[in-house]
Amino acid sequence: MNKLEAIEIIEQNKIQVSRIVERNSEEEVIQNKIKLVDYVPLDIVVNTIDKIGLKRVVVPKYIADKIEYCKYAEWYGVFHAMDYCFGYKDSAEWLEYNQETFARAWLDGYDIEKEKLYTAKLKLTDEYLAYDNDNVEYYFTDEEMASKFTEEEFKKMKFWDNPAFKVEEAH
Repeated sequence: MNKLEAIEIIEQNKIQVSRIVERNSEEEVIQNKIKLVDYVPLDIVVNTIDKIGLKRVVVPKYIADKIEYCKYAEWYGVFHAMDYCFGYKDSAEWLEYNQETFARAWLDGYDIEKEKLYTAKLKLTDEYLAYDNDNVEYYFTDEEMASKFTEEEFKKMKFWDNPAFKVEEAH
C-alpha cells in the first residue's frame, strides 16, 4: 500500500463528531461553543499505517474469487479458507506452493493476475481467428486483425488442443 491509498482508506473511515472548544460561565449560565471535528478510529489508522510500504501480492483470478467467497460469504478465517481451497483441484495445486502468498493476500489484499491472451491460427490457411462483436460471429482474417482469447475461452470453443489450430500467446 502506498501513501495515497492509505490516505484514501483513512478518508473513507472519517466520521464527524462534536467537540466542546470553549466553555464560559456567567452568573450560572453555561455557554458551550461546539465545533464539528473529523475523527478516525485509532485501530483503523494504526492498521493502515502498518500496511504502508507493503507490496500487494498477485494471485490468479480463481484464487481471488475463493478468497472473496470465504471472507465475505462464509466469514471464514484464513485456516478454513485454505482448507476450502484444497477441495478444488485448481486452487489446491496452486496453494500447495503458494501458502504464504495466500496468507499475505488474505491479510494485506492482493492484485489479480492478468490472464494470458492467445491467438489461434488455422494451420490449413494460415489465417487467424477473429470475433465480430457487432454481428456476434467468428471469422478468419490476417494476423493484424486477430482477436485475443483466454485459455478458458479457447477450451470452451474446443480450439485449445485442436490439431487444426496453432494457438500462440498474443503479443
